[in-house]
Amino acid sequence: MGNRVMKTVEDDANPEAGIIYTNLAAPTPTKLTQASGITVDADNPATITEPDNVASYAAEAELMGTFRGVAGTFTCETAGCTITRDDDGDITSVSSEWSFESTDPVDSLAVQATDYLFFGAWLVTTPDDDANMFKVFAGGDIPRTDVASLVGSAVYEGAAAGMYATKENEIKPDGTVGPVAGSVMAGEFVAKARLTANFGGTGLAEDDHYKITGAIYDFMDGNQMLDFMVNLSTALGDGSSTRTAFGTPSASASFGTNPSTSASWSYGFFGSTTDADGAAITPTPLPSGIAGVFDAHFANGHVAGGFGATR
Repeated sequence: MGNRVMKTVEDDANPEAGIIYTNLAAPTPTKLTQASGITVDADNPATITEPDNVASYAAEAELMGTFRGVAGTFTCETAGCTITRDDDGDITSVSSEWSFESTDPVDSLAVQATDYLFFGAWLVTTPDDDANMFKVFAGGDIPRTDVASLVGSAVYEGAAAGMYATKENEIKPDGTVGPVAGSVMAGEFVAKARLTANFGGTGLAEDDHYKITGAIYDFMDGNQMLDFMVNLSTALGDGSSTRTAFGTPSASASFGTNPSTSASWSYGFFGSTTDADGAAITPTPLPSGIAGVFDAHFANGHVAGGFGATR
């Protein structure tokens, strides 16, 4: 999962930069076909080339024009079709008997893809160079709230991105542990994400119902490998062998041989339950994606980011 987008907001006082990753596909050129019952308004404009002095049109009459900015043909499906214009000659409405079909799918409506994930980080540079702030985020186009009724198991693979800091520690003269002067380094990372989500159903052992396990791993800053790994899991739901919900997310982490001091994560499932025509898919499919955020704090550094993974 990739498609990195860098968004910069120019602000001399507080420059901002957003790093966004998504699997959102480019809009697809789609032949625009509109059955009878066309609505013409500010959001759905139309232009029609028609002969003068025609009060209404016979069935199967065809006129060239545009609808929603797409060139095509208007067809009168039933006798009595009318077109209403204002004093400036602009079309304000058409009768319900008109239909429309675009001339060429290449010169047509760009339909935006759905069922996508996104994640990343948003960095704000304050006037004090030592007080940079950032937030992480993740989400998707079609949230799923029906997990309690789902059956089966799915493996999700994808990517993660965010910010990190590393440091070398030493024992100070007063006996405390702190970073070696000049050793603190920070940057942007990318990583891999892999999670297994068990839902319900007789095909799984009852003790495995509603459980997530996985990890964020292979952290990289350009060509530099970062020695991080964040393990992700959920508690065992309501504690019974017939549980129907995921438990509280928990995380642990490793950085070389240094144990983590704390870690956390949160997530959501996403994905459509209908086909291209809008009909419900049977049986209900498992979520097509999972996205979330995480942070982990180590003796020798910190990471925070977002992730998105698809099955």
